[in-house]
Amino acid sequence: MARRAGRTDRFRAAVVGAGVSDWGMLAATGEFGAGEAGLSGSVGWEGPGPHPHDAVSPVSFASQIRTPVLVLHGEQDANVPVGQAVYLHRALRRFGVEHGFVRYPGEGHAVEGRDNQIDMLQRIRAWFDRWLLR
Repeated sequence: MARRAGRTDRFRAAVVGAGVSDWGMLAATGEFGAGEAGLSGSVGWEGPGPHPHDAVSPVSFASQIRTPVLVLHGEQDANVPVGQAVYLHRALRRFGVEHGFVRYPGEGHAVEGRDNQIDMLQRIRAWFDRWLLR
């Protein structure tokens, strides 16, 4: 979603849940490792860039994002490590993009704790209410 939000003004709000922000970093740190390189076309250790994965990594477009983005991520996510969300959060902050960032302790790729699920759904609803009901 962040990638699309960075290439259009079509969306009034976006939510990124356990999302990939940098495909090269995911290949190096994610649960499926080099298999991720097949989705992105490259990894960062192949020499000086730019690399094919840069062209499909949402963080590459952070400077162009104008859409408000809510970033939600489980801190124990082994599939898409929470560092992906931190990276996107820092990029959005750097470029002054309106955003929210929530980390769920003890949660993996899927948020399974009932209280966390309720919190997540309430935050998503509030986020869209804020940006869509204007």
